[in-house]
Amino acid sequence: MIHDDADILRMLKSGERDGMKFLLRRYYRSLVLFVDGFMHNLSESEDIVQEQFIKLWENRLFDGIHAKALSTYLFTISRNACFNILEHRGIQTERISPSHLDIAFHEAERLDERTVQLVREALNKLPQRMREIVYSVVCENYSYAETAERFGISINTVKTSLRKGMKQLRDDLGDRKDLLVFLFLLGNFSFD
Repeated sequence: MIHDDADILRMLKSGERDGMKFLLRRYYRSLVLFVDGFMHNLSESEDIVQEQFIKLWENRLFDGIHAKALSTYLFTISRNACFNILEHRGIQTERISPSHLDIAFHEAERLDERTVQLVREALNKLPQRMREIVYSVVCENYSYAETAERFGISINTVKTSLRKGMKQLRDDLGDRKDLLVFLFLLGNFSFD
């Protein structure tokens, strides 16, 4: 059964732990890949996203969130956590205004064919197995373990291929790497 953001928030607000399980299932991998775009370290990206989910649950931050703003909120707090860490390390970051992020999420809901084609072309440049792994994790929402089992490879191979694939996609898209956000938001996005 697929749970939308309204269902998930209703469960969270009523204290149902399943709400957190469904929230993680819906957003965790997408957020990790999004954060990895800033941090370029998959393990650290996983830690950052996990910390955001813990804060969300422990501080009941979901109480003031409207269902239509949930994805924007999650991506924004994850991005801000990255910026805080990078700034603490003395690395200058270019802040993206929340309105810019809102526009990106709104546009993701109505991808035009040209945008889809740009992402398809970048994905098709990846070696076949790398492309399959990226598609499995990002678009089909398979876990690292499920993807590893599916292709008969180790979880570390999945993580390495995913990291390299996402880096190559960012490089290939150049100044249009913001299009990768669309990839994360649309689980039913097809590259064929």
